[in-house]
This record gives sequence, C-alpha cells and structure tokens, in this order.
Amino acid sequence: MRIITVEFYGFKNYPANAKFNLQDEHENYIFDTQSDEKYRLFEIILGIVFGLTDEEKKIFQGDPSVTKIHTGIINLAYNQHTMIIERDFKTDFVACLLSDVNSVKPIYQGKDFVTGNYARPYLQMLQSIFPLIDKKMYREITYSLHKTAKSSFSEIMETLSLLLSPQFKISHFENLDISISDFIQSEASLLDAFKEHREGQDFLLTKREGLRYLLKAEKGTQTLKSARRKFMMLQKNIRQRKQMANSVENILNQRFPKLRSMNALQFRADVLLWKSLRDSKEKLQEKLRDTQNKQEQLQQEIEDNFQQYQNLPRLFFLTIDNFINRRKALKEQKIRYNELQGVIENLNQELERKKKNKWILLAVVIPIILITAFLLFDKNWLLIIPESIIAFLIVTFYSGLQLDKIKDKIQELTEESHIIQKRINDLAYNIEEIKNDFPMLREKRNIPYHISQFKLFRNKQLELKHLQKEENQLQAQLNSESYKEQLPKLHKKYGHLVDITRTDLEAFLDDFVSIKRQVEEAKTEESEHPETEFLNEISFKYEKLESRLEKKYQQLLQLLRVDGNSNDLKSAFEETQLKLKQQSNV
Repeated sequence: MRIITVEFYGFKNYPANAKFNLQDEHENYIFDTQSDEKYRLFEIILGIVFGLTDEEKKIFQGDPSVTKIHTGIINLAYNQHTMIIERDFKTDFVACLLSDVNSVKPIYQGKDFVTGNYARPYLQMLQSIFPLIDKKMYREITYSLHKTAKSSFSEIMETLSLLLSPQFKISHFENLDISISDFIQSEASLLDAFKEHREGQDFLLTKREGLRYLLKAEKGTQTLKSARRKFMMLQKNIRQRKQMANSVENILNQRFPKLRSMNALQFRADVLLWKSLRDSKEKLQEKLRDTQNKQEQLQQEIEDNFQQYQNLPRLFFLTIDNFINRRKALKEQKIRYNELQGVIENLNQELERKKKNKWILLAVVIPIILITAFLLFDKNWLLIIPESIIAFLIVTFYSGLQLDKIKDKIQELTEESHIIQKRINDLAYNIEEIKNDFPMLREKRNIPYHISQFKLFRNKQLELKHLQKEENQLQAQLNSESYKEQLPKLHKKYGHLVDITRTDLEAFLDDFVSIKRQVEEAKTEESEHPETEFLNEISFKYEKLESRLEKKYQQLLQLLRVDGNSNDLKSAFEETQLKLKQQSNV
C-alpha cells in the first residue's frame, strides 16, 4: 500500500491549500529535504489516517483568519486497489472510499473522536485493512529507523508504506495460493490426458495458464522474501536500539554526572531561558546606560548653547511668524499710506487748478459773448443777455460738478488714509510689544539666526524627551517579573549545574538532550515491545505464505514438466504463446 497523494488545508507553515504528489519523486522537492519538515509532513499524514488529538490540532492548525478550513485528504493504492481517506479536523468527520477496477464503494462515513473515551468504529474498520492501527507504534517504528538528520522523507515514506502494506500483500498472495491450488486440482488430470497430444490447443491453453501461475508464484515468493527481509531489518534496528541502552547510559553518567537525573528537555529549555534573560538583561542595562549618557550630554549641550531659549514659550515659532507678518504688514501699510498722500496731494492741486479755470472761464467767456453780440446785433445786443446768463449758469454748474467730484474723492482717500494710519499705529505698537517681550528680535539681521537656533533647540528638547521616555521603558522592562524574580530563581536552581558563560552552551545542552533521549528510548523491560511483536507476527505470516507459494511453485514445475530457471519459464511461456498464435492463424 503506497501513498499516492496527500492534500491538506489550513495547516501551519504551509500554504492554505498544500498538495504533494508522492509518486513524483523527480519533481517533488519534499523527497530530498532533510529538515524537520519531513517529520511535520509525516505527522500530518498519520493525522489524516489516524486522527489528531485536540492538543495536536492546536500545534498543526494554521491562522484561522487566513482560512477557516482544516481538512486533509490522502490517496493510497496497492495493485488495482485504491483507498481515499478524507478527514475534517474541525468536525472530526471522516469519509473513506475503497475502489478497484470494477467498483467503488464507501466503507466508512461518520465521526471519529480521537480525544476522550469515545468508541472508534473507524479504527475497527481500519483494522480490516491495515494490520497496525496504533499511531504511536507507527511513530516509534519509523523514528527508530529515521531519527537522524540524514534520513530523507522518501525513506520515511518507504517505511510507512511497508507498515501499511502487509494486509494487502497477504490477501493478494493468499488468493494467488488458492488460485494455484484450484488450477492444480482441476487441470492435473487434463495435462496427464494429453501426454500423447502435447501440441494440441487445449493442452497449450492449460500449459500457458500454468506457466502464468508459475511466473506469479515465483514473483510472489521473491516479493515476500524482500518484504520479510525488510521487516527483519526493522526488528534488528529496534533490538539494536535496546542493546545500546547500557552503553549510552554509561556515556550519560560519564559526561553529565550532575545532570543524569534531570528532565533533559526541561533543563535545556530552562537553561536557554536563563541565558536568554541574562543576555537580554545585560543588553537592556547597556542600552539604559547609553540612553542616560546621551541624556546627560544633550542636557549639557542645551545648558551651554541654548540657555536664552529655555524660557521661551513652546509656540515661539508662532510669535516669530506673527512678528514677521506684522513687520511686513506695517511696511505694506506705510507704502499704501504714502501712495494715498501722494494721490490726495495731486487731487488738491487739480482742485485748485479747476477752481482757477472756472473763474478764468467765467471772466473770459461772458464778456466775449457780450462783445460778439454787440458787434453782430448792434442795438439789439441786449437781446442776448438771457442766453449769456444761461451760459454762465451752465459753466458754473458743470465746473461745480467737477469740483465736487474731486472733493468727494479727496474725502474718500482721506478717510482711507486715516484708517491706514490707525493700522500703522496699531502694528507699530504690537511690534514694539513683541520686541519688549523678546529683545532678541530687535535686530532684524539676527532674526533668521534666532529662528534656526530655536528650531534646533526644540529638536534637542524633543530628542531629550524621547530619551527620557526610552529610559522609563527600559527601567520598566528591567523591573519586570522576568528579570526581578524569574532570573534569580533560574540562577539559584541551575547555577551550580552548568556554566552559562561557556561558548558551546547550546551544543552542550543538545548533546545532553540527545544522549538522555537515547537512554530513555533504549530503556525497556525484558519483554519484547509491542512493535517487535507486531513485526514478528507479520514476518511469520510472510514466511508461512512464502513457504506455501514455494510448495505450489514446485508442484507446478512437476506438473508442467519445465525447468525452474526464471529465464526458461519466460521462454516456455513465450513459446507456448507463439504456438497458440500460429494455430489460431491456421
């Protein structure tokens, strides 16, 4: 039984939808990996087939915000048989399909609760297919062979397939044994009856069938021998693991005399935590000292170079902007005021000129009209007097309108100049107030310098504030429970057992964990382990079935009267096939 494909959704450290074709060894990178990923994938495969406990689900389940699905599908095959197992880890629902060339049928659909005291009908169903249904035993047997970093995922899968296959192999070859027995019983008399007609078609058909069974029996015997040899190798490795117990324990006592009774994993975790906390505390203390030194330097720099800016308000930038804007506005208002005064002066001059022009016009035009009328009308010149009066009134009215217009404009501009003068006075007063508050602004040429220095001063203040905040955070971390209580406890508990300053600390701890694990794995009772009993049982079944096939093989050789050489059997089969074909053509 070989695993063809495995597909799963929602597992940690994998894409939301991960699929591996385990038959495609050339394209699939996972076969070459020697990292921990091979063990993770092995555990996922076992989880799909045999289920995961609630604790294991938490270990393997990915981020629920990425995908809410947590399922797995595995496709297994042996010869013409295919089995598909699909498991939903959220609902504990399992569905199994078993198919061959002729049919597809569901063999299980329902819940399979791994955690708790629930009955597991699913495992009862699996027991009819796989001889071993204990996930722990699969793990122990596989890891006993492939616990080193050099083992590849392909080798792990080879061992897993070997453990999954016995039931199928045994069923297959038992059926072959029965078929050969039936053939021998039914066809023996027929083959004897044709002693004189060994070239007849019926005889050749029977002989071809017998030769086919011979080849199958030979192949089956070789397959069973190879499988039994692999199972014996598994047994040998497990026995060797047991025999190593005493020697490994001696190494433990010699290299780690003070630690031999410790829980290796807990010790390693605690010591590494101790070292991590110690190193982290030293880094925090160094960082705190550096932060405090920077604060002192920065404080001194502020005292030396920015003393005159320390009492300035935070919004001094706005004061400066206000001062500059008011100065600019004052300048603009003075320019406008001077412009208005010029315009008013020009209008007053034009007004005086217009007044003069009016009287000149009246003094010249009226007499000219009267003289012209006297010359033209002689004694009737007095008749033109009304027209002269009208002309006088028209000139006077028109001139008055022009003068009034100029006077109105002068009045308007005068009022505007008064408003501007008031603005000028207010701006000058405000500017003088700012100068009184901030004497540094009295010299115009120094204003850009003070602005630049104040900006620099504010940046120094912000930097100092940031450093003070950082100092508070570092002090809070150093005063946390981890450094105040946990670190001293770990030092007191393990300080006499290990030198935490040694450069090879992690390698030292890893060696201790590895040797202690070997001791614990190798320590067993005198009785055989369940896994070796299982391996013994399968090896015995293979040996028994191999013996039966070998016996049937010899019986067929005698019945068909052929040699037992493999090449001779193939030649005899091909020769028989050719004779049947020739007879059919005739």
